[in-house]
Amino acid sequence: MKKLFGSLLLLVTIGQAAIGQAPSFRELLKMYDYDSRAPLDLKEHGAQDRAGLKMLDISYLSPKGGRVPAYIVVPPGKGKFPGIIFMHPAGRDVGRSYFLDEAMALSKSGAISILIDSHFARPSPQPLFALTERDRDGMAQCVIDLRRAVDVLLSRGDVDERRIGYIGFSYGATMGGILSGVEKRIKAFVLMGGGPKLSSWARTFQAPQVDRLRQEGKFEAYLSAIATIDPDQYVKHAAPSAILFQSGRRDENVPVEEAAKYHQAASEPKTVKWYDAGHSLNDEARRDRAAWLSHLLGIKTER
Repeated sequence: MKKLFGSLLLLVTIGQAAIGQAPSFRELLKMYDYDSRAPLDLKEHGAQDRAGLKMLDISYLSPKGGRVPAYIVVPPGKGKFPGIIFMHPAGRDVGRSYFLDEAMALSKSGAISILIDSHFARPSPQPLFALTERDRDGMAQCVIDLRRAVDVLLSRGDVDERRIGYIGFSYGATMGGILSGVEKRIKAFVLMGGGPKLSSWARTFQAPQVDRLRQEGKFEAYLSAIATIDPDQYVKHAAPSAILFQSGRRDENVPVEEAAKYHQAASEPKTVKWYDAGHSLNDEARRDRAAWLSHLLGIKTER
């Protein structure tokens, strides 16, 4: 009955968006509910020792179906350790390995890192953009799977629940913006190369499917559905979590004015750093986020 009620409420929420009535933030939060008491069914598929670190290849159940592949990188010694969650960008053949070098560097400094594959990077993947309401549902699933990643970290017993951080780039910055308003167990968010509205970006699509949706009079309904996951309406509720925004002045994907709107939408405390760089940023940005996380979570920076 509870599951049925949740499904009906979600349909009402989307229906309101489709007719131009913006759903409340409380209604939006229902899209990211899950049963935190459900078993993780955590499975270890392999383990490697790398330069004194242990890298575990694991998976856990997604509340929305299937399994979430992930890496966990564990430093030597005994905790309690800070925990860091990484979310990769979108793109062909991009997944949990994207941030592996950075995760290992942070783990050498005494943090446990978890890096997950989003829904479009898994075996039998869903497309990131199918131009249907499944796009919204897939991204909501990613946010829920990231919430479950917090559960995975805390289930270990060697992670300090007061010192959990998040690093996300591009698509990962979009998911992280949503997560910041939804998941209050994360103390610090690093959002790299993010923009404020998926719906505005989707409006610029140039594809035969878009033309067909326009001809059928369905494109505005699609944009309304996607608007429910625009991250700017979530980052304004991030407090008391802190956010570090990192943006490039020569970003080819997110114009300066759009990045600035994302920064402005967020609650305090927040820090904004600009770089003379493109979308992928640079080594200076990597050093800055390591130093920022060190300050907030007690992670030593590499010398």
